[in-house]
Amino acid sequence: MAATNYKLQVYVALVVAVMVAAGGRHLAADGAVTCSQVAADVAPCFNYITGRGPLVPACCGGLRSLKAAAGSTPERQLACRCLKALVGGLPGVNFGIAGGLPNRCGVVSPAPVSPTVDCNRGQVRVRQR
Repeated sequence: MAATNYKLQVYVALVVAVMVAAGGRHLAADGAVTCSQVAADVAPCFNYITGRGPLVPACCGGLRSLKAAAGSTPERQLACRCLKALVGGLPGVNFGIAGGLPNRCGVVSPAPVSPTVDCNRGQVRVRQR
């Protein structure tokens, strides 16, 4: 299990590094949300959405933290793009489990957790239940 967590941490670090190297200036919208913040907030969820562990309180706490940080439409769209890249590249993701994660944590999101979601369509909103 420790080796799996280490691999996930390395994966998150690599994805964030690639996103920053690929144009980090445009990834950070006007606000304070960054892809590295998104990755840190959702990293505790990776074992759960890949079927390698239970849903832990830190996962739901991270989703709530992300919701609080992404207050504007550009910030929510940025967070969506970062999540899309992270989840889309994570091996073994069960998108049925990932899609139900916000509901399990009491955070409602109209955008599905999917590598094919259009983050620029409409106003991506996340609201607390």
